[in-house]
This record gives sequence, C-alpha cells and structure tokens, in this order.
Amino acid sequence: SLQQTLGQALHTTQHVSHQQQKSFAMMGSTDEDRRHLRRAQRKLLSKMVENHNEMEDTKSDSLTQFREQNNELFHRVDHTREAVLDGDNIGFVTARSVGQIDSLIQVPRYDALRVTEKLRQKCGVKTEGNVVSFDWNLFGLEVGACYNALPSRSLFLSNPLHIDFVPKERKQREPKKRQVQEEAEEEKPEEVKQQQKSANKLSAVETNMKVLLKTLKKRSMEERKMQLEKYESIPEDGPEKKRQKRLYRDYGGDVDAIQYLFNPKSFTQTVENLFHLSFMVKKGSVGVDVRTPELSEEFGGAGPGPVVREYNPNVDNDDEGSVPRQAIISFTMRDWRDLCDVFNVGESDIPHRSFTS
Repeated sequence: SLQQTLGQALHTTQHVSHQQQKSFAMMGSTDEDRRHLRRAQRKLLSKMVENHNEMEDTKSDSLTQFREQNNELFHRVDHTREAVLDGDNIGFVTARSVGQIDSLIQVPRYDALRVTEKLRQKCGVKTEGNVVSFDWNLFGLEVGACYNALPSRSLFLSNPLHIDFVPKERKQREPKKRQVQEEAEEEKPEEVKQQQKSANKLSAVETNMKVLLKTLKKRSMEERKMQLEKYESIPEDGPEKKRQKRLYRDYGGDVDAIQYLFNPKSFTQTVENLFHLSFMVKKGSVGVDVRTPELSEEFGGAGPGPVVREYNPNVDNDDEGSVPRQAIISFTMRDWRDLCDVFNVGESDIPHRSFTS
C-alpha cells in the first residue's frame, strides 16, 4: 500500500541520518575484511540494478529484502571508503521507493481504443450489406449538448453575459485643502560661531617658513664668521685677495641643506621642511644650489652636496625671459634614512616641533 511504501522510504531516510551520525573511530576491521565487505556491497548493487523493475512493483517484497541486506552490511562499515559504497546503495533503494510511490498515485487517464469503441457503438449505423458506417450527424447532435449551457465561473469583462454590465464608479479626487498656517514661534537653528582668522595671526605653514628663514640667517652668519678668518689671513695686495673677497661675498653664507632641513627624529617634519622651502624659493627668499667636491674646496664652508643660501642677486638672479619651472621628486623614508647616515646628521638646524599641524 501507499502507507507502507511511505514508511519504507522514511525508514531509508532514518538509515541515512543514522549513517551520518555513526562514528568511524573504531578501526577493528582488517584490510581483508574490508575487501570482502566492499565486494559484497558492489555485488548487492549489481543485483538491485538487475531487479530494479521488480523493486518498483508494489506487490513484490524485493525492495524490503534488498534494504534489509544493505542494512546488515552497514553494521560492518567502520571506514569512509565503505561508507561511500553504502551511500550509493541507499541512494538506489531510495530512488526505487520513489518509483513505487509514483506507481501508487492514480491519475485520470483516457484509453483511446476504449473511446473509439464506444463511439462506434453509439454512432455506428448499418447500411446495405451489413456495413457499419459512422454517422457524423448523430455525433454532432450528441456533442452539441455539451455547448448548450453557459460555462460555469466564466466572466466576461466583469460579469457573466446574462447580467447587465454596470460600469465601475470612479472615485472622484478631492481637492486639496489649503492648510492654514497657525501663528507659531519659529525655531531658529543653533548659531555656529565661525572662527575667523585674525590678520595678525600666522598659519602653521607661515610660522614654519618664518622659522626656516630665521634659522637660515643665523646659520649664514655663523658660516660667514668662519670664512672671515680665512679671508683676513690673505695679504691685502694681490689677485688672491680680490678673488677671495668675491667668493666670500657670493658663497660665504652657504649652508649645508641636509644638515639644515633634515630632522633625524621625524620623517614627517623633514618632508614639511622641504615643502615649505619650496615656497620660499618660489617667493624669492632663498636660493638652492649644488656643490661639487672641487667647488666645495674652492669656496670653502659647506661641503659637497646641496646647499641653501639667502637670496643673492649676484648668484641667484635668473636670466631675463627665463620660464619658471617646477619638478616633482620622489622622497621615501629609506631615502631619508640613507641621507641622514651619509651626511652624519645628528641634530637638525631646524628645531624639532613637538606638535605638527
């Protein structure tokens, strides 16, 4: 019966659930036992495939027998490899159970031969020679009775044909009522006090630029004092005195740019110093140059490398008609460390800022 078949399918599902919960921790079977078990599982599957039609027959007990045989083999399963074969057998048994259920569900079917025989009996007419012919007029009369009545639950537009059509009333749209604004106190938004910049107060960038320029002037004076001793030691008469005078005037205040700008304690402040120096160069407050070892030995003071000086029209004056140029350079933290090590920067000329903006 259908109830019995459903019970078998439910039992198969419970077996699968039990199979999922069974622990494979016990490894008591030997390799030989496992081979015999796998051979028996495959043999059982081949038998079920051969008798699959009989398993789907509701009058046969072969489905129950195969299911019980598979359950007996399952009790000997304690490894994953055998559990996979057991799952294949369970899947095949489940599919055959579904086939039994489908065969038990009765669906209305029409037998074409039976319908034809009934029509011949009803509409057949004997003619001369006992020949039976089909009377199509009689068939039309018999079938026409099916079309005399109105079909039930059939609506045309919104009602059956025998009921007068009543158009659906359309809801009139009501005009909007004007809202009377009552006198009420208006809520004002909170007043936000905007902090206006004072004309006498400098920004953080301007403050740092002022510190850079002040420090540069101080370092330039120190460099000039050191060069002054060398300049005064030269005799008054002679071309060397004039040459050293020109060098002292133009290059005596040059300051080592690495020692001046690089902060060994902060990469961020070093970048800020370089950035603010670019504004000072654009403004014309300072000049930047590069010394070779030969020029450093000739001029004295700052060593080879980049140097910074206060703007000197004799040296930093651009040619007339020259076009201003800009450049973007890459400066990483590794570059900062390497330059501080190469130039032995122990402390920057620019004071370390406790809080940067």
